[in-house]
Amino acid sequence: MSDLHLKARQRHHLRRHLHRLPEARVYRRVLAIWEVAQGRPLAQVAKSLDVSRQSLYHWGARYQPRYDPAALYDQ
Repeated sequence: MSDLHLKARQRHHLRRHLHRLPEARVYRRVLAIWEVAQGRPLAQVAKSLDVSRQSLYHWGARYQPRYDPAALYDQ
């Protein structure tokens, strides 16, 4: 996930999505993807959000197939 490179359109979509999230858990997941896509180190993102790096990898794996923030909602 540390090599997550998003197109400008995908980053914009994530940022817009952040402002409409009803749940803090989903907000944190989308924010994590956004921060990593901006080039922030995984360890730093994990520490600032108080989650494990493994969680970041898991969220990235859910997000990347379709680049859809909805994939980060609880199932």
